[in-house]
Amino acid sequence: MITVTGVLEALETIVELTNTSLERLRQLPEHLFQDACVGHSGGKDSVVVTDLVGRFIDLPKVHTAKPGGDNSIHPDTLMFLYNRPFAIEYWPRILGNNPKYKTQFDGSRRQEASRTGRSSDFIRNGVATNRETMNLVEPNSMFGMCFVFPMYDWTDDQVWAYIIKNNLEFSDEYVDEKQILDTVRASLR
Repeated sequence: MITVTGVLEALETIVELTNTSLERLRQLPEHLFQDACVGHSGGKDSVVVTDLVGRFIDLPKVHTAKPGGDNSIHPDTLMFLYNRPFAIEYWPRILGNNPKYKTQFDGSRRQEASRTGRSSDFIRNGVATNRETMNLVEPNSMFGMCFVFPMYDWTDDQVWAYIIKNNLEFSDEYVDEKQILDTVRASLR
């Protein structure tokens, strides 16, 4: 759970953190940007990774539809996702790998490893692995694709600080977080 203090502290270093993540992108081998896309679930991390990667390169955005259950998408987030000012390609996960792409840039983060009610794993070499061991680049991830996680070591507070700093829209699913961010914005005036 984010706090006003945590987001305010993260705002103090968000420019430096953003620059670090952009430098990570600059240092990646060129082939990772060929046949690549940005995964966009409609959640806060997808909002940030889409903006962050978009500062470096314009890639197609793809929403891989999740199955039902605990990992399904919130209705407010689905509405937000499909009202974006850019095209988002829909790809049902049940179909497996989207053959158009070899690399996906994704907003998953290590801190999500302890989260309940959502997947705390990612795929490495065909095996579900705890996110605590996630690296910037996972060459053999879900569907055999390479996944790049430019914000793998960011905290929730840093994600929300980036959203405030860059005035990004996000889903109404985050009602509690919106109240905290409103308090943060008011304290900055």
